[in-house]
Amino acid sequence: MFNQLLNNHRKKGNRWIVSLILLLGVLSLLSWAQPPPPSNLASIQQALQKAYDLFYDRKYQAALDAYLKISNGAASTSSARTPSIRLNIGRCYAELGQDKHALQIFSAIINGDPDDSYATQAVYQVGNLFVQRYQYDQAGRVCQQILDKHPQTQSGAIAGYLAGQYWYYAGQTEKSIQAYQAFLGDYPASPYRSSALRSLVQIWIKAQQFEPAERLLKDQLSQKSQDSDLVEQLADLYKAQGKLDLAFQLYRSALDKAPDDTDLLKKLGELYAESGNRQQALALWSKIATSNPNQYYRYQQMADIYVANQLYDQAIVAYRSALKLNPTNAYLYTELAGVYKIKGEIPQVVDTLLKALSVVDFNFNNRDMILQELANIYEGERQRQLLTEVLTKLEALNQNSPKRLLTLAEISFHAQDFDRALRYFRQFGQQYPQHKGPMLEKYTRILDRNGHLQANQFYQALIADSPNSQSKRNSQVELVKRYQRTGDWEQALATLQQIEAKDISIQLKIADLLLHSAYRFSEAEQIYRNLSQRSLSVQYRQQVNLGLAETLLLSNRFVAARSILQPISERKGTADQAQALKLIGDAYLFEHNFESAIQTYKQVAQLLTDYTNEALTWMVRIQSNSDSSKEPLVRYVEAEYLKRKGLITEATHRCRSAIQQYPQSLIVDDLRWMLGNLYLHQKQFTTAIQQYRQVISQGNGILSAEAQAQIADIYQFEIKDREQAYQSYTTLIEHYGDSVVSAYAQQQADALR
Repeated sequence: MFNQLLNNHRKKGNRWIVSLILLLGVLSLLSWAQPPPPSNLASIQQALQKAYDLFYDRKYQAALDAYLKISNGAASTSSARTPSIRLNIGRCYAELGQDKHALQIFSAIINGDPDDSYATQAVYQVGNLFVQRYQYDQAGRVCQQILDKHPQTQSGAIAGYLAGQYWYYAGQTEKSIQAYQAFLGDYPASPYRSSALRSLVQIWIKAQQFEPAERLLKDQLSQKSQDSDLVEQLADLYKAQGKLDLAFQLYRSALDKAPDDTDLLKKLGELYAESGNRQQALALWSKIATSNPNQYYRYQQMADIYVANQLYDQAIVAYRSALKLNPTNAYLYTELAGVYKIKGEIPQVVDTLLKALSVVDFNFNNRDMILQELANIYEGERQRQLLTEVLTKLEALNQNSPKRLLTLAEISFHAQDFDRALRYFRQFGQQYPQHKGPMLEKYTRILDRNGHLQANQFYQALIADSPNSQSKRNSQVELVKRYQRTGDWEQALATLQQIEAKDISIQLKIADLLLHSAYRFSEAEQIYRNLSQRSLSVQYRQQVNLGLAETLLLSNRFVAARSILQPISERKGTADQAQALKLIGDAYLFEHNFESAIQTYKQVAQLLTDYTNEALTWMVRIQSNSDSSKEPLVRYVEAEYLKRKGLITEATHRCRSAIQQYPQSLIVDDLRWMLGNLYLHQKQFTTAIQQYRQVISQGNGILSAEAQAQIADIYQFEIKDREQAYQSYTTLIEHYGDSVVSAYAQQQADALR
């Protein structure tokens, strides 16, 4: 098997395909049934809080490990804790996509005591496993199975109710009707009975099956003649059939029983409006607020009805009344602004939203809602023009209130005037330092996600003004990542060196940057040697030794490097073993001891780790180029060593010289491939493309497909020529359809098309 893997292997480029993951909301942890013994209370609560925090942060594997640890400990202290912990274990499995384990956990809870409250929660979770994947058919089936297994139990009741919902969502109307009918017949005391009945009636109305709906409602009314909800539903039924006289009569009857029911006032008013009696409709709708004039949401309900019926002037009055009672409600301002926008009164839209920004608190969601409405008034250049006009208007006020400064900062940000935004964020922070950090961090993350260069300035502002050392450190680490992505190694090093020098992880990052990016081996070596003198954990000790060995390797001290790596390579089963063996193989390779290199790479390949492909590649390359002189192979290895040392220009010259001197060598394709990569590293994109095309012209299938993919990627991501990129991807698909990169090419072509 190993030989087959070796013979079939060639170097393949890494293609990362990003998937959109739908993240579902996190449910609250359930309360305990009984307290644990006092001696264990604090430790269990602390462990539970940690598990909850991990789950809330979407670190589901870590949360699962924590819950499993709690579960193992809880069994001996309080059996009453087990169902709630197991429920959360099941939720972790569900979030991790391990449906089989999740179903086992949830099923065990249900089967253990189907009348327990945790069992009913487990039923919901079982259904949600399929609902979150839009598998409503399967959700309906599994709920039906629970119902069949546990009839006349709380779990059975929930399952029966949910089955009706899921079948309906799946488009299985008849199954949904049957499930709801069975539920109503079998569980007359269920608290979900009213909801199920209403759902069933609505399904019948939508399907225009009026007779069974009317029969059911009249039967229920014969038992509960004073139930205004049943009367309302029967009125809805008659309205749907066009029997308006009967609908009027029943709505009035229901309203007599519940005169403050806003839903009834709304429906009866709409019936009057549809019948042409607008004044009566307005009179009814006005009662929504007058019946309880001190509640803002009553005016809000009334305004929503006015908007739905295109009575915009009345809606404005109602929204304003609601705002008098709740003057800091962001949603009300956006709704009022929306009415002005419908009427085309843009100045009023702007004034309303600016008023909102001047009074609402610093809550992100509140302000985001308002700012989004302001930004969405127009699109494109007209949008930026409007925001600039708003900024000019605000600046003319010459006020220095914190909310005005924050508003100026936020609107500047939305206008993409990031320098002005940062200036106002700083002024805001002088008055409200406790709010500056979270606000500035929020907008920094937005810039970072969208790839804006100005994110660097925002990170620098966070670092300069952060009073919290951990927050400052996090910003510094993120800024370093940005510098690394853009190749600003000196800036990255300078930022890292500002962090606490005693932090081992930061020292390792600095050394790694010096070693692999700045190629300052002597400085990296000094850091590793300093760290080796400190008391370190096994993990850190191994990282230091591996780093030190690589600095020696790249400083032409191959024997010294192997002496450090040998003990690590003998620690079987460790994560560092393969890396150590790979570096030992590299040391032999760069000494041109090809036999020893092959033997070592073979050990690496057999471990089947991240280093396997690279080891196999070198084995194939060495064995395929073992002619009598080995000189072309030596030249290739020398170029590789120069490249690893960061001597890109020298490596380029070595490759070109070898190609000219040994044009018939078997390794010439690999030399051209390396040369293309070196030109790409130097951002000589046109020259890199020419080299990759030479690789293609030689007809080496696997390497040619990779070269075509590189060309397409350069056009798309570097040159930004979408048309050429699309043509290059489609060429790859047409000519190298069996290649491992054809799927990647198809995805990119689809996105470009």
